Amino acid sequence: MSETSSENSRNTNLNTHIFPYRTLAPGEIRVLTIHPPRTTDRNEPIRCSLDHCPLLPSSAARTFPRYEWGDYFALSYCWGADAQNPSRKITIDDHAVKVTENLEAALQTLRASSMSTAGPWPVRFWVDAVCLNQSDSEEVKAEILRMRDIYSQAAGVYSHLGLATEDSDVGFRFMHLMAEGLFQSADMVYRELVDRRFSGKDPEKNAYKAMLRLLNRPYWHRVWVLQELAMS
Repeated sequence: MSETSSENSRNTNLNTHIFPYRTLAPGEIRVLTIHPPRTTDRNEPIRCSLDHCPLLPSSAARTFPRYEWGDYFALSYCWGADAQNPSRKITIDDHAVKVTENLEAALQTLRASSMSTAGPWPVRFWVDAVCLNQSDSEEVKAEILRMRDIYSQAAGVYSHLGLATEDSDVGFRFMHLMAEGLFQSADMVYRELVDRRFSGKDPEKNAYKAMLRLLNRPYWHRVWVLQELAMS
């Protein structure tokens, strides 16, 4: 399993020290609001605001938003190869903050998604690279201990596997077909495999390869992913 020390520790050279973080009060988390684009350009620079919000223990509410301040989703993603030297910039409360290329792509996707499903309340996200003051090692240590609460109490968790490729959709469709196949009887699956083996025809070969390419992405090579998904 290929991992860098930066991915394991979630400690990078992100220049977040230029952002004036306020100290978290007990029970608070920071959540990121992604502002709508000003133009139709999907690649328009990301503009956000960062708010302190109380995270109540195991909210029993079943309707959204669950909190007076709204609600939030968590993001699970791979920081990427430029984690030690972030190559992109976003704006948070009028401050320029460096982020990795992969995080910028994830935020662009989240912006498009939240615009298409906008509700009557702000859609906020918990994103470790910016919602934690990465320059404050004591805060990072303390918040890591709260990760279970942050992920389990999120309204949902978005997994960003990386940028789409020409066969990403094919791979995802094949995954769904495979999942549906789990409900078939073992006998049906065996007969289908035998038919393919001796007919020499496998129309889903390319789809299978597309699925493997998705599963071989760096996202799945991080220990943090397993922890985040388990806590979700």
